[in-house]
Amino acid sequence: MVQRGAHALVLLALCALLYQPAAASSDAWDITEAEERELQRQLKTLNKPYVKSFKDEYGITYDCVDFYKQPAFDQYPLLRNLSLGFKPASTRNGMNKKKASSETLKSPKRCPEGTVLIRRTKREDLIRAKRYGQGVQAIRPQDTNTDDHSAGVRFTSGSGMYYGAVASLDVFQLKGLLNNQASGSQIILTKGEKGPKNLLNAVHAGYHVDFTVEGDNLTHFFTYWTSNGYLGTGCYNMLCSGFLQASRELAPGQVYTGNTLTLKISKDRLGNWNLHKDSERIGFWPKAIFSNMGDASRVEMGGTVRSPMGLASPPMGSGNAVKAVMRDINMVDGQGNLYRADSTKMKLVNDLGPPYYTVNYDSFNLYYGGPGGWKKA
Repeated sequence: MVQRGAHALVLLALCALLYQPAAASSDAWDITEAEERELQRQLKTLNKPYVKSFKDEYGITYDCVDFYKQPAFDQYPLLRNLSLGFKPASTRNGMNKKKASSETLKSPKRCPEGTVLIRRTKREDLIRAKRYGQGVQAIRPQDTNTDDHSAGVRFTSGSGMYYGAVASLDVFQLKGLLNNQASGSQIILTKGEKGPKNLLNAVHAGYHVDFTVEGDNLTHFFTYWTSNGYLGTGCYNMLCSGFLQASRELAPGQVYTGNTLTLKISKDRLGNWNLHKDSERIGFWPKAIFSNMGDASRVEMGGTVRSPMGLASPPMGSGNAVKAVMRDINMVDGQGNLYRADSTKMKLVNDLGPPYYTVNYDSFNLYYGGPGGWKKA
């Protein structure tokens, strides 16, 4: 019995050691009473009353929220006066009189008319956002002393002329990334990159594996925005008031299991920046959240990775050189028409180069990716 008990204690100790890195992700961080009160305030602000809720097969909870009760309307009440094409759920068939229901269903699952699908924010999500800062990397040359790397293409017009961009992204379910590593692919539109950093405006959309943002190492569809050069405004997905959700089926932060993700970011006649997947409008970044985004002067597409110094850089794309593709790349003009980008305004970006990551562009498609493995000597 003593020997069996000793074996049990050893097993418990080993389990504790193995569990420690994952546990350190959120609740292990010391929270003051003031910080806890702020967390609860933010949760109350971000998680609105819902008509219906459900969990996907990964245990993530989503709510069907009246379109006009989203957090962005609290921050920007004047948006309610715009003609946004939605009728409040509360005016449709007495929906507000029904008791909210909760189901455990596989995603995707369409929300009722008048509502939109929003991933429910958890306390741990806000803690990770505060703890890690969740900085976003653009697709641009990096010093190899940093822990962020990218391979992609950049289109630049100094005067500003891009009103959108579209591409179909190959999606891969990368395995083996550590909790402090990330790998993703994205489309980025920016304005003001040549001026003061606090005047840089940007929108991002794509997919990634990033524990510090999503709380797991699955592949997620994501969005991001900033209006002051990543110096404090903006956030991933809907961890702050900004992005307005329009879809009843696909939400920022949702696990994405498809093989392709066709995304279009484009400015509409009201000055908002819309995000479409295929023909469905997922949502939009309202004009009101930006300081200078009448158009975009730079479009970037490709892959980005992150890993702490001392660890080998993670795989990008499929994990093999140029096996990931962004297909049918087009820009959007001021009338909403698609056109091929001017190759004279294009530059390939690949800060590490082969054999770690590779990138090629043929005027229609971007080929990129690689196994990673770079580590500072």
